[in-house]
Amino acid sequence: VWYNESNAKPNTIVRFDPATEKFQSWAIPGGGDIVRNMSVMPTGNPVMANSLANQVGMVEIK
Repeated sequence: VWYNESNAKPNTIVRFDPATEKFQSWAIPGGGDIVRNMSVMPTGNPVMANSLANQVGMVEIK
């Protein structure tokens, strides 16, 4: 499960693993501002449209 914390500074993207009940978070590339849409690539990396930054960002999970 992925979600965005838009009130955090910097904005973050969070992954929740229901199997382990653990959270992981990453700063959104470019700050994020408002995440309008998000998808997860086949590699497991989330991609998001950041409307106020006018950018598309990807978080690479290592």
